[in-house]
Amino acid sequence: MHQGTGLQRGYGFELRTDLWGSIRADKGLLITTYNQDFTSRVSVNNPDGFEHMGATLASTASLMQEAGRRNPATRACR
Repeated sequence: MHQGTGLQRGYGFELRTDLWGSIRADKGLLITTYNQDFTSRVSVNNPDGFEHMGATLASTASLMQEAGRRNPATRACR
């Protein structure tokens, strides 16, 4: 909420005069260090990020399975 008007704030970046800042995003925020030409590609089209995320999820699933086999207490986490 905006302190002066009482209206809900929009989305995006905000830098205030009291040395604070904020970032608001409705459906998430992607911060990446990969070079992308946003003039020719839509920002929601991020195949590099999806590829890395898929590999990370697969790795996490296999690690959880291995932990479950080695430690019966972790089976409750599944």
